[in-house]
Amino acid sequence: MSHEIRTPLTAILGFTDELIDEALRTRRAAGPDPALLTVKRNGQHLLAVVNDILDLSRIEAGKFSVASVACSPVQIVADVVALLQPRALEKQLRLETRFRGPIPEQIQSDPTRLHQILVNLVKNAIEAMPAGGEIQIANTGHVNRDGCLYTELCVRDTGPGIPQEFLADLFLPVRSTKGGGHQGLGLSIVHSLVKKSQGL
Repeated sequence: MSHEIRTPLTAILGFTDELIDEALRTRRAAGPDPALLTVKRNGQHLLAVVNDILDLSRIEAGKFSVASVACSPVQIVADVVALLQPRALEKQLRLETRFRGPIPEQIQSDPTRLHQILVNLVKNAIEAMPAGGEIQIANTGHVNRDGCLYTELCVRDTGPGIPQEFLADLFLPVRSTKGGGHQGLGLSIVHSLVKKSQGL
């Protein structure tokens, strides 16, 4: 089913990109047709929702593996910022990193899943933040009794926060929002991944 859903979506996005690039190459005064940009934006959103649903289905079915290999937390954070910086700028948000303490050059973790966790947390912050806000990927580092250096990564933002009445349902796959709408699957996936990896 994943290929049946994703293949046509990626084709739509690919041809949309070609039309947008053609408009930029020919230097049309008005730029790409706004309708094309709308198609691309909504196509990307739909593809992200489909990917989240498929990921959550694999997690719930026990078919989602988590590795443990040496990887660089600094590089993973840099990759996440590079990926989501354009989306943050589009919403007039600042996306920064701030390492407040020592951070290991390498850790034992699953780099793909750690990247996915940070992407979901930052995307959630971007979607919920009003223009002019700031999002940080920060760390705290400390040396344990065994002499090993540990680090904790977190995503902070200057948004209004989550109302108390929604905290109990925070990690449900679909949860209601104050405006009567719904937010997506990102936090539910993060919650499942962290539990599955025993805190990474």
